[in-house]
This record gives sequence, structure tokens and C-alpha cells, in this order.
Amino acid sequence: MLQIGFIACNEDQLSNIARAGRGHELILAAALAAFAFPADAPIVVIALGDPVAAKPTIAKIEKSYKRRGAVVLDSQGALMRLTGLDAPHRPNADSLGKMLEDAYDLFARFQSPAELLDQVYAAYWSDPYPDAETRSYAAWSIQLRAAAAWTENRGEQAKRQAALYLAEFPDVPVDERRINPSLQHKFHDVYVGLGPAPRSTPTVIVDRPATIFVDGLPAAKKVTNAKLDVPAGKHRIWAAGEDGSRSLPKLVQLDQTESTLHFSIDLDQRLTFEPLGLRCIADCMSDLRRLAARMGAQVIAVEQTAGGPKIATLDPENPAASTDFRYMDRPQFSWLNFFPLGIAQAYQNRVGYALTYAGIQLAAWGFFTYATVQHQNSVTSADWAHEPGLRRRQNTALSVALVFTGASVVEALSVAWLTGTPYADQQ
Repeated sequence: MLQIGFIACNEDQLSNIARAGRGHELILAAALAAFAFPADAPIVVIALGDPVAAKPTIAKIEKSYKRRGAVVLDSQGALMRLTGLDAPHRPNADSLGKMLEDAYDLFARFQSPAELLDQVYAAYWSDPYPDAETRSYAAWSIQLRAAAAWTENRGEQAKRQAALYLAEFPDVPVDERRINPSLQHKFHDVYVGLGPAPRSTPTVIVDRPATIFVDGLPAAKKVTNAKLDVPAGKHRIWAAGEDGSRSLPKLVQLDQTESTLHFSIDLDQRLTFEPLGLRCIADCMSDLRRLAARMGAQVIAVEQTAGGPKIATLDPENPAASTDFRYMDRPQFSWLNFFPLGIAQAYQNRVGYALTYAGIQLAAWGFFTYATVQHQNSVTSADWAHEPGLRRRQNTALSVALVFTGASVVEALSVAWLTGTPYADQQ
């Protein structure tokens, strides 16, 4: 889904996300009908500028699409599309350490530590930006699961856990303080039996010089284009600039085939969540197209303006169906656009224009009324000397009034056609 006071991909926001009248309704439904997407296509509504001010409009749009059976993603759904992470949450390292100590105590008393170990491992994979400490805790939780399985004579399960540890945490040594020497040898035997682990060499492209992190470990420094060399498998990868700003992480499954990952620290720093918002700097449509492509979803952008909310739609799979910004509450066609005296302009939420056209037309028709009365008086009093001039003034006043009236109608129709939302699909 644009604001500076809202740096969006910080830890608190990611954690919060994890915890986490009738006439106008007819206009909205008709306006959105023109932006109809396939019922099974996910839709994301994003605010431009202040997302809080746009919340009522976003709620109306989402309600309208849901009523028509469309799949509408909320902020958490959009975040999951952008990162691949389900309910990202920053765990407390001290809490993980305490859980691991409790698990070791249970293991020492020959009780099952499986529940605590599962929680430690799950917390690690829910962390969008893991560090070396949480990574070590997760590795030790897998080591202890394997050790517990060997102790309980569940050899095959122990080997699977040991293989998982060696695949995901080859850089973390076995905890010699808590794993006895005989079990350490079993880890070594599994390592020898597995042989060299497959590697992956993805290419990473970033919009500014940055350090590339893979599961909390730096893999390349001060690069904009780099080929990594990492173990094949599941990883969280992100880019961090020298100023501390960073991109959203991406959860990827890497294999030995060639792949390219793109990161934009600048764009991700201008995103905010709850509600989903984007702060534009230059080309909003370009930013929105990139977001739509990254999420694989149709994007509806909402911008609050003095003339009412404007919306644009972007469909990455069908660019021809995308539309530029148009006023949501201003249909391209309405019978009210034919009303003079500023009524059409007022209906379009253009109060200044409405007052101007109303004033000019009232003055023109007022003068025509005055000229008509004057001409009628000359006829009644048989003032034939002045009658021709008064008749010409009456005709001129009528022409002027009709021109101003027609101009206001033509102007209203033109503005509605050029800036309003299509009305053709109204039911």
C-alpha cells in the first residue's frame, strides 16, 4: 500500500499487526462496480497520505467488495503477501532464554521438553528480523529435541531433528555444556552421513548500498547487486542501509536454481500498517504498481482530497484494466449533472464552483427578468419608440442567461467524465 512520520516496517508496528447515508452507498457501489476484479482475486486497499483520515473510506470500499464476494486482505494479509511471514512478531530474547533453561531442566529430570522447545523454535520463525541470540536459542532447541529423542531410543526421529539443525543452523556449534559427549558424537555421525549440504546462489538487488542479512547473519556488505552463497532451504532475507533503515524481510525457499530477489528500502520505509498506507514522494502510480506486483494482488489506492476521496486501481496481471485517480463519489454520469444554478457542481463536491455558477446565472436570469418586465411595460403603455430597444435588450439578456446556463451544464458534464468514476456497471 505513503507518510514520513510513519516509518512502517519497524518492530513495534510488526508486533502490533501480529496482535492484533443510503444515497452515498449507492454511489459507492456504482463507482466500485467499474473497478470490479475477479471474485477470486485478492484485493488490497491502501491509503495515500494520512491513513487514519482515510479509514472510513477504506472501510466502505472493503465492505462493498466483500459484499460482492471478493477476497479483501487486511493489513496483516498485505504484510504476509509482502514478506511471506504469517503473523510476524519480535520475541523477547530473555523469555526465550528462560524457556530454553526450563526445557533443559525438564530434560535433566527425564521429562519431555517438547512443548517448550516447539515454542522457542516457532518464536524464532515468527521473528521478522532474527539476530544471533534468537538464532542460537532456536538452534539449541532443535539440538535438545534430537538429544531427547536419542535418550528415549527414538533414533530415526533424532536423526531427522539433527539433520534439521545442521541444515538450518550450520554456523551454531553443538551446546557442549548441556549435550553430553556421546550425543555430540551422534550429531557428528549425522553430519558425516549427510555429506556436503546443497548450496544456493541467489542474486540480490537493492535500491541503495546496503548490508544483506540472511536469517540475522550478514551475507554481503555495502552492495546494490550481489550474488549470495547460502545453504539451500528456507531463509528470511532483508537489506539494511547504513543509516539503520531496512527493507521488509522476505521469507524464501531457495534451491540450486538461479533466482533474483529485489529489495527497496526506500519504498518499504514509506509504508505503514494499521491501516495500510503509503507516503508518496514523486510517482505514486509507479510505487503502487510495484506494491501490486510484490503482493500479487489488485490494489485500490485511496487519496483524501478537498473535493472528496479519489481512488485508483492497479491490476498487475492486467495493466489495461488499471485506472488512474478518479473521484470516488463523483460518477461519470448522473442526471444531476444536467442541473444548472451550481446544483451539478455542488453534487460534485465543488462548492466554490457551485457558488460562482449560481451567482452568475442568478444575475443573468435576474437581468433577463428585469429586461422582460421593462419590455412588457413599454408594450402595455404603447411606448413604441422605446419598444424595439427594450426588445433587443430582452433578447440579449436571454441569450446571455442561456449561454451561462448551458456552459455550467457542459462544464459539469466534462468534469464528471474526465474525473469521475465510470457508472456503466451500476445495477
